[in-house]
Amino acid sequence: MKKRKKILHQIYPTYLLITFVSLFFVTWFVFHTLNGFFLNETRRNLTARAELVKHYIQAAGLAEPALDAWCKTAGTAARTRITLVLPSGRVVGDSEEDPARMENHADRTEIAEALRTGFGSSLRYSATLEKQMMYVALPMTEENRTVRLVIRTALPVTSIYSALDDIKFNIFAAALLLALLVALVSLIISRNIARPIRDMEQGARRFAGGDLSSKLVLPASAELASLAHAMNDMAGRLDERIKTAIRQKNELNAVFSSMTEAVIAIGNDEKILRVNHAAETFLRKSRQALHGQFLYEVIRNHGLKKFIESAVKTDRMEADLLFELDEKTYIINIHASALMDETGERMGALLILNDVTRMRQLETMRKDFAANVSHELKTPLTAIQGFTETLLAEPSIGENTHVVRCLEIIAKNTKRLTTIIDDLLKLSEIEHADRQKDFNFQETPLADVINSAAAICSPDLDRKQLKLERDCPAGLTLPIDSFLLELALVNLVENAVKYSPENSEVRISAEDKDGEVHVSVIDHGVGIAEAHISRIFERFYRVDKARSRELGGTGLGLAIVKHVVQIHGGGIEVQSTPGKGSVFTLILPRLA
Repeated sequence: MKKRKKILHQIYPTYLLITFVSLFFVTWFVFHTLNGFFLNETRRNLTARAELVKHYIQAAGLAEPALDAWCKTAGTAARTRITLVLPSGRVVGDSEEDPARMENHADRTEIAEALRTGFGSSLRYSATLEKQMMYVALPMTEENRTVRLVIRTALPVTSIYSALDDIKFNIFAAALLLALLVALVSLIISRNIARPIRDMEQGARRFAGGDLSSKLVLPASAELASLAHAMNDMAGRLDERIKTAIRQKNELNAVFSSMTEAVIAIGNDEKILRVNHAAETFLRKSRQALHGQFLYEVIRNHGLKKFIESAVKTDRMEADLLFELDEKTYIINIHASALMDETGERMGALLILNDVTRMRQLETMRKDFAANVSHELKTPLTAIQGFTETLLAEPSIGENTHVVRCLEIIAKNTKRLTTIIDDLLKLSEIEHADRQKDFNFQETPLADVINSAAAICSPDLDRKQLKLERDCPAGLTLPIDSFLLELALVNLVENAVKYSPENSEVRISAEDKDGEVHVSVIDHGVGIAEAHISRIFERFYRVDKARSRELGGTGLGLAIVKHVVQIHGGGIEVQSTPGKGSVFTLILPRLA
C-alpha cells in the first residue's frame, strides 16, 4: 500500500516554498532596483560634473596647453577623473595620465555617442586604471555649433558595488530572518490546522474500534466543527444500529438454537454455510466440521443430492426422503426456501429437516387399517344388500308398508356405505401403489380421456339437464395413466353436477402453458367460501355436511383427485366464489 503523507507534511512545505520563492523574488527585485538606482545616480553626478567642467572651460577661455594642468588640479579636487578629447579623438587633457601617452579615444563608446547625439555614457573596465569605471561624455561646442572638445568624467564603480554589497547583505540577513520567522509561524499554523484533524482521526479510530460512546471535541473551525458534529451523529446512529443488530442476532440465535428441527443453510455452490444444534445432532458432526462441506458428502443419499440441486434454483420445495443413519431407516421431511442476502440477491437455500418417520408410520398404519376395514366390511355389506333386495322382492312383505320402508332405508344406507368403501379402496390402492410398477403411463391424447369421463357422467348430466362443454386442442397428448386421470375428471364433473343448478353449464377446458397442461373443470354452482378451500382435499371434509349427505357425497372424491395429480407429478388449483361457481384446475407436466 502506498505510504501517504501527513497533512502537516503537505501544508508546511507548501508554506515554506511560497515564502522562500516570494522572498527570493522580492530580494532580487530590491537588489536590481538598488543597483540601477545607484548607477543612475552616479551617471547624473558625472553628468553634472561634466557640465560644470564645460562651463568653467568656456568661461575661463583656457587654451589647449593649459587644459591638461587644469584637469589634473580639478580632478584631484573633485576626486573624479576628467578627460578632455578633441573631435579627432586625441586626448588633450586627463586628470590621471599624461595625454601624450594615451591612445586615441575616437573609438570609445561614450565619445562616439556624445559626438553623435550630444550625450554619451558607458560602463566598462578601464585598462589604463585597471578598474571598472562609469564614463559620461558631453560635447563642448563653439558659437558656430562646431564641437571644440568632448568633456568626459569618470568614477570607479568599485565603491558603489562595495556599498551595494553591504546593503545587499543587510537585506539578505533581514530576508533570512523574516523567512525563519515565517517558517516558525507557518509551522505553528500548520500544527494548529493539523491538530484537530489528528484528534478527529484518533476519534474515528476509536469509533472503528467499537468505542462509540466517546464524542469528538468540536474544533474552532466551522468546517471541521461541522465534520466533527456529523461524525458524532454518525457514531450515535451506528451505536444504535449495532445494538439493534446484536439484539436481533441474539434473538435469532436463540430461536435458531432452540428449534427442534434441523436447520441447514447452504450456498449457491451447495456448500454448508450454517447449521443449528439440532442439525449437529442429526448429522453427528460439529458445526465447525460441517462448515464449507457439501451436504451430500456428509449424508450419502442420491435423493438428497437431486433435491439440493433443485433447491438452490427454486424458491420453495418440499419432499420426504429416506435416509439410512446408524443402520436405521428414517423418513425425513425436507422443506427448502430461497436464502437472500441484504441486497435481495439469492445466496443459497435454507433447508429445514424434520424427522417424520413415526408420523409416516402412523399414517401408513391408518391407511392400512382403513383398507383392511374396508375389505372386511365389503363382504357383510354385500350380503346385507343382497338379503335386503331379496326381502323387498317378496310379495308377502310388500303388503306391509312399514317393513318395506325400513328395508328401503337399510338398502339406501347399505348402498351409501358400499360407495364409501369403494372410494376408500380406490384411495388406498392409489396411495399404496408404486408409480413405476402399478401404473401405466403412456403418451395419450387428452381429448380421449375427457370424452371418456364425459360419457361416464352423461346420465347424471342428463338427469339435471346440464350441458357439458369440452374445449381441448386437437393433437394435445400427455404421458399419463388414462384410467387415473379419467377417475379424477369423473370425480370433479360429478361434484360440479351435484352442486350446479338445473339447466346450467359445466365446462372442461385444456390448454398448453409453458411446458405444462392446465385442465380445468368449470361450473356455475354454489361455490366454496375462501375459508374452506385449504381443507376441501382432506378425507371426509365437507363444506356443507347436511347437503353433502343429501346429495350422496362420500367426502373422498377430492382426496382421490389430489392423489391422482400428485402421482402425475403435478398440482391442483381452486378458484371459487360463493354463489357464482368454482374452477378446479389440474396442472400436469408435459414430461413424465
